[in-house]
Amino acid sequence: MSKFHQKECHKLGINSNYIPHIVDDQVFSPQPQSKARAFYGYQEKAFIVGINAVNLGLRKNFEGMLQGFSLARKQCPNMKLALFTWARRDPQHPEAVDLIALIQYLEIPFEALYFIDQRNYLLGVPKTELALWYNTLDVNLLASSGEGFGIPIVEAGLCQVPSIVTDNSAMTEVAGNGIKLTPQEIIWFPLNQTFMWRPSSKALANSLINLYQDEKLLLSLGKEVREHCLKNYTPKVVEPLWQNYLLNRSLV
Repeated sequence: MSKFHQKECHKLGINSNYIPHIVDDQVFSPQPQSKARAFYGYQEKAFIVGINAVNLGLRKNFEGMLQGFSLARKQCPNMKLALFTWARRDPQHPEAVDLIALIQYLEIPFEALYFIDQRNYLLGVPKTELALWYNTLDVNLLASSGEGFGIPIVEAGLCQVPSIVTDNSAMTEVAGNGIKLTPQEIIWFPLNQTFMWRPSSKALANSLINLYQDEKLLLSLGKEVREHCLKNYTPKVVEPLWQNYLLNRSLV
């Protein structure tokens, strides 16, 4: 869980132990970007923004993230978007956002897009290949309406790729020194029976443009977020928390 999650449990009178998700830093680590892009067939000199999020319902804010990308790309023609998710709605995923229709509506050219092979996504990609995918990116994007944790933020961070997130829920703590967008709009989610926040697409676009234009800032954020993830979410840090918890439980 996240510290945010723990606070929410406390509000409900639920006692809990803080033990965050664990991500293997031996798998998720910096690798040569040229090697990673060659493996996936991505353009070597492009500025690539990535989204790894489950496409089920509106909580992930695909419509807002793609709109922000569309706005940024108008000023940054060498910017491309890599999507590690379902492309569209189907009988097995009726709640999915039809990303193809959304992309067409926003007039994002298909040559600016990289979709993960849908068959491989269905069958499951090995962690080593997922880590390689993160290494193709310049920046990771997860500006959703809320996260209980946000594992892709850590996976990308350990690969020294900073994230742009919404400054709410668990994303605030997990993203470290990444770019945090102020929530601007509150919307009702019937599935969750709650209101949730999301940032403006214009603010997201401005953040992408700033990183596109400032390579030093991008590299600095990548190094800082990797250190943050190493200190908080790796086996060396999290496994002792589980050992202490299970030991105390056995003594009860």
